[in-house]
Amino acid sequence: MLWSADEPLMPFQVQQRLGGGLAQSTVATTLLRLMDKGLADRAPRGKGFGYRALRRAEDHAAVQMVALVRRGENPDDVLRCFASQLPAGYQRVLREALTVSG
Repeated sequence: MLWSADEPLMPFQVQQRLGGGLAQSTVATTLLRLMDKGLADRAPRGKGFGYRALRRAEDHAAVQMVALVRRGENPDDVLRCFASQLPAGYQRVLREALTVSG
């Protein structure tokens, strides 16, 4: 939600974009928890605060992938298995990324 926003969102805006099924206090609490985890920050906006993501969705997904690899008994084997199961196009992208960063 915060990733796709062009500007920081206030809790009521997040609530509306989620379809209004959650209480605004629940949304506000969740946004505060995202801040506590270092995933979002806020800035004064009108009479409240606007919240924004601190990193891109892609960066967040990459951090989660690294955490999953580290959970395995043998991270090298986990990476090999992961790479072997990728479709050919993704394998090509991975090789290119490793060439650029390596």
